[in-house]
Amino acid sequence: MSYKLESLKYDLKGGIAVAAISLPIGVAYSELLGLPPESGIYTAVFALIAYFFLGTSREVIIGPDSSTVALLASSVFALGVESGKMSSQFIFLTTITAGMLFFIAGILRLGFISNFLSRPILVGFLNGVGIVLIIGQLQKFSGVPVADGNSINGLFQFLSNLGSFHAPTLITGLISFAAINVFRIYSPKVPSQLIVIVLSVMAVSFFNLSTYGLAFTPEVSGSFPLPLIPDPHIFGKYFSNIFIDASAILFLTFTNTVLVGKSLSRNKKEYNPDKEFYALGVADLVCGIFKGFPASGSSSRTVLNIISGGVTKYSMLLAAVIMVLVVTFFSQQFSMIPAAVFAAIIIDSGLSIVRLKEFMEINEFSKQEFYISLLCLIGVLIIGVLDGILIAIIASFVVLIKKTSRPGEYELVYDSESNHLREINDENKSSIRKDILLYRFNSAMLFFNSDFFIERLNARTSERADVKRIIIDATPVNYIDLTSRNNLIELICEYADRGIKIVFVNADKIFRDRFLPKLEEKNLDVNIFFDDIRTAMNLV
Repeated sequence: MSYKLESLKYDLKGGIAVAAISLPIGVAYSELLGLPPESGIYTAVFALIAYFFLGTSREVIIGPDSSTVALLASSVFALGVESGKMSSQFIFLTTITAGMLFFIAGILRLGFISNFLSRPILVGFLNGVGIVLIIGQLQKFSGVPVADGNSINGLFQFLSNLGSFHAPTLITGLISFAAINVFRIYSPKVPSQLIVIVLSVMAVSFFNLSTYGLAFTPEVSGSFPLPLIPDPHIFGKYFSNIFIDASAILFLTFTNTVLVGKSLSRNKKEYNPDKEFYALGVADLVCGIFKGFPASGSSSRTVLNIISGGVTKYSMLLAAVIMVLVVTFFSQQFSMIPAAVFAAIIIDSGLSIVRLKEFMEINEFSKQEFYISLLCLIGVLIIGVLDGILIAIIASFVVLIKKTSRPGEYELVYDSESNHLREINDENKSSIRKDILLYRFNSAMLFFNSDFFIERLNARTSERADVKRIIIDATPVNYIDLTSRNNLIELICEYADRGIKIVFVNADKIFRDRFLPKLEEKNLDVNIFFDDIRTAMNLV
């Protein structure tokens, strides 16, 4: 990979900015998962290195992600995996399994799976995750005891125990949160989280804040993490949970990363979603092996990389190197950061992904899609991140199947001047021929809408006593399954016995190829497919 030295100063600026925001976020998410702080830092480091070599975007920054962290935290809590070793092994093994699934998905070229996570589901999910992240930090932010920080129950616990807040902790949290937002406005090019962390370390030293009963971040280990020795007992005991969580991580991570890549990559022709599977797979494998957690594309860090000056992929490599240097030489300083500061960082992150405006826009656009989004939000808050999104996806499929099981269908009229078929209206009703029924079924023909097709065609035919020919416009029929084909063959035979011939126009090759052998087998007329409506209209 050739590199122009004149790009170095720009990539260095981008790398510094990315490292500055990745460090506090990595440590904060490690705290959320109950892992040592270096887990989050090395997750960010290994993810950036993996993406540097295998990613297809020059700008996308991957690293610890709020949605996957919330999912894992929720799973650990739901399973009751209490001990540090058990919960950490569960997280590491899930991360490694997700990496393996990424490779399988890449080999199978499953890039299309990102299309199944509709925008309403994403919005409901992100709103739910944002709220869950905030609830999970209330105890560290205020000192108020919260036993269940992974559901809406935690909010009720917080409110009921509000009188037992720890004043120094709450003041530290509030000042940190306010400072993050103030510095974001007045110093947009320097990550506000970094400024607050530096100031908090100085304040702890100057004001001797450790004497006020504040909780602090565990000291970061400056040593390189040792590879994981998997515990087969834990893997066997929680295999189904590990596999389900890893599959959800694959789904969420890929969708999020592709969304970031497609929207923020400068050269979109270079961006290849299918190849992203391998970059994300290697990232998760390495992160899991070295005791980290899943990585995903980050829109905020990607934008920061771009506006800070990063012009090539080397900004990712420089960011990784900077983080390693900080861990090596400034590990002690991390132990001087109050936990409330990291709680403020996560709460700020949670608020940034809550999208109430977009939620309301969905409501204005479609009540049905709004209810799906709301279902996802409520599911995430009440029954957990993974179960909530699965319920919303199932609901989306139910709605989709309902729509495709009773799609639009029309009787048409032939416009001889343009040689096209038109929907019937008051102006062209006079052009209807009594002996010909022109019909369009506006969907693929599938087993669950086959009966509806037959029902509607029979109903329209019964209204036309003089019909001798039915011409079906097959333009919208991009697929026909075995059930529909067999039912349609039977319908052709039934109508032939009544002296009515069914023919098709604009049917594609696959449609024809699936019909012809069966027509020949039953000794039926095979000349029922026409490319031109005029020819079909003028049959003798």
